[in-house]
Amino acid sequence: MKTAVLIHLSHGMWKKKDADIYESFEEAAWEAILPLLNEYGVDTVLLDVGDAVEYKSHPEISIKNAWSRERVKKELARCRDMGITVIPKINFSAGHDIWLGRYERMLSTPEYYEVCRDLINEVYEMFEQPAYIHLGMDEEGDEHYYGDDALVLYRRKNLLFKDLRFLVDTVKETGATPWLWMDPLFVDTEKYKTEIGTDALLSPWYYYGLYPEHFKPIEELKEHFLATYEDFKRLGMTYAEDHPVYVEFREKILPLAADAGYAYFPCASRYFESWNNADDMVRYFKEGMAEEKLIGFMTAPWKPMTMQYLETYKENLADLAAAIKKYYGA
Repeated sequence: MKTAVLIHLSHGMWKKKDADIYESFEEAAWEAILPLLNEYGVDTVLLDVGDAVEYKSHPEISIKNAWSRERVKKELARCRDMGITVIPKINFSAGHDIWLGRYERMLSTPEYYEVCRDLINEVYEMFEQPAYIHLGMDEEGDEHYYGDDALVLYRRKNLLFKDLRFLVDTVKETGATPWLWMDPLFVDTEKYKTEIGTDALLSPWYYYGLYPEHFKPIEELKEHFLATYEDFKRLGMTYAEDHPVYVEFREKILPLAADAGYAYFPCASRYFESWNNADDMVRYFKEGMAEEKLIGFMTAPWKPMTMQYLETYKENLADLAAAIKKYYGA
């Protein structure tokens, strides 16, 4: 059973890409977090690479002070000596592909496919033939775009699955296993079964309570998540977990694993201040899923890797470590 943490080398999934790596990644925070990984039982770092490494194939994508190949090799060796595997993540979701620069507006064109293939192959080589490459592919759809977006561009229906099939196949051709967020499975479950099947490792993500005693009243969202609160209030919800997306998760995610044979790497987080989330996630999948298909558990603080958020990383790591110890032992 693996234990992972998501760390952002790049923040180019959400920010303009004319940035410097050090706007969202501080060396001091990286140096501080590495010794803690062993302490919290983490054996895998899912590194959000994006535009923060130097690409030979498309140098125009890389931001200022991006990690060189030599730096990547050095960090891989250091982590390996600590018993930690580093897995690269490059998100090709149309909702999180600002890091691609001008190519984000070439979605589903021949040039786009060529660039995606080049980047996947280069990341595979740069990260020394990792077992997995995470392709992201979360939050692509109407509900994830907002009024201040000047241009909204994303894939739907057959085109989404055509591109997903291409990305999955491109990773498989390297020898790695594709790793995805669960979103495409929930966008169209039957088409996912037909088009993708069990060719990718899936990360179900869910950041609220899974058991009624841990459900979060929407009134508690007012102070820090006002937009979410207003949306939930409009839907007439009492608890955050009443949202149709989260109801669907609880109804579908375990039966799909049993019926379709998917391999899962569930992801927990304190992001929505649901303090029992990691405990609920580990318990939920421990009790409801065949262990041979449960590859591990992950936590995602969803904060830049900076000293400002180091304590947030520690809290998320501690939550997951405690839950794994509680349900799986030392």
